[in-house]
Amino acid sequence: MGRLFLAKLEGRCYTCIYCGNHLANSSDLLSRTFHSRAGKAYLFDSVALVNIVFGDQEERMMTTGLHEVSDIHCKKCMQMCGWRYDVAHEDKEKYKEGKFILERKKLVAANNGAAPPVRPAVAADSSDDSLARYPHRLLPASVARFAAAARAPHHGYPDTDSDPEACV
Repeated sequence: MGRLFLAKLEGRCYTCIYCGNHLANSSDLLSRTFHSRAGKAYLFDSVALVNIVFGDQEERMMTTGLHEVSDIHCKKCMQMCGWRYDVAHEDKEKYKEGKFILERKKLVAANNGAAPPVRPAVAADSSDDSLARYPHRLLPASVARFAAAARAPHHGYPDTDSDPEACV
């Protein structure tokens, strides 16, 4: 098969969610207002992407009209992560030609190519009592909201969303 050469991007970049391969610099992002079948999608400049492989060109009917596109695959894991606009048949869509779409669900935003920093664990003998008072603060916001909603006062737990001091 041969040796696989992959480029490493500096600064803030977007990586493949499946394998962590660098795909695009965040400075090359043109728009976050695009959509795909999988949900939100980002439009990138024509020279922005690295470590990708193109699929065959095909005509595809999209919400903005008929386009000729080539699917984009991650060079490392070969997962489909977006497409390139090769030809736009509508005059008002010509600005997309040569630009790339990456689906948001298939990307991870990274700083210097590394995963976002993880909050360090607090030692059990720590003198900081904020962990005991507010244990939900160590959780990601979405998990903390779900956990707070799952707790009900009739289960013996205080409602920390309406009264943060109830955990004291």
